[in-house]
Amino acid sequence: MHAHIGVIPPFEGKRLYMARIDPQLIFGCEVVLDTVSSSLRLLENVQIAYCRRLLGLSCRSMIAALFTETGILPLRYRRAILATKYLRYLLDLPPNHYASSALLESVALANAHHLCWAGDLIDVLRHLSLLGGITTSIRTPIHLQLPAMLDSSSVKRLEEDIKAASINGLQEVIASSTKLHLIRARQAHPRPPPISDFRAYLSIPTPAHRKALTRLIASDHSLAIERLWHADQRRPHGVPRPQRLCRLCRGGVEDEAHALIGCNALLLRDCRLLFRTRLAQVNNYLAESWPTFQPYDLLLRIIASDSCTRIFARYVFDIFQIFDAEPIFSSSS
Repeated sequence: MHAHIGVIPPFEGKRLYMARIDPQLIFGCEVVLDTVSSSLRLLENVQIAYCRRLLGLSCRSMIAALFTETGILPLRYRRAILATKYLRYLLDLPPNHYASSALLESVALANAHHLCWAGDLIDVLRHLSLLGGITTSIRTPIHLQLPAMLDSSSVKRLEEDIKAASINGLQEVIASSTKLHLIRARQAHPRPPPISDFRAYLSIPTPAHRKALTRLIASDHSLAIERLWHADQRRPHGVPRPQRLCRLCRGGVEDEAHALIGCNALLLRDCRLLFRTRLAQVNNYLAESWPTFQPYDLLLRIIASDSCTRIFARYVFDIFQIFDAEPIFSSSS
């Protein structure tokens, strides 16, 4: 598809996902519940791979960022919500309906501790978890009692509880992750945006600039702070943070704030002067106050400013290009 139509913008890509892929991933989920985690993981891998491709992120990117930046609901929570909606549908049926009778039989079997649909639903909700990274997960259990299963209002509240569990899971991942610090800082704002939403910067028209900014926010870039975090054969435990020095100036840790704001390498001078000139045209306060802010604080202010989004994305792309052209430095090598 890419060869025929080029890069699909994220907004259209999300609509395409909901129209063509999501129906395949939720088919039959209200009847065949997710009691086998390995089978569910196969479906989740499809959702994760699509979202990474949509955002331009690598296979090592944090999974939680895929949902915070697109507004797409993690698949296991979506399937659980649809299962509870089906339960509410069964409860609204007349008592003489076969499906209503089947539900009562299933609840009776669950009361007797036999395998059944009602028991499986309770078990699925109890073991809900959110994948935070490649191997980590955050447990967000929902406890459903059998008497409440036959109360339509309780089941309706259960749907909201599942959505809240998804949000709480994302918040817990973000709060505990050193990689998602820019997303965490965004949520620390006095009036924070929704934790999971389609972000405005994903509408930047130039794909390369949009992907560069996305990689910055999701911490999926090629700066040393990220690259040297991963273990390999030569560095089984990765490189300690103080040793991930800037490849251009060796004057500090090569993190996002240093590369974009603080590094004084000559290679960056022209690019940074051009950005500050453009910044003065859209946000003169930040341009004039540049020397008074700490690099990380200024970085957060620029990211938070909607008027700066396009020029900042272009600047991030240019800076990443300069860094990528130089070999990464490791003091342990």
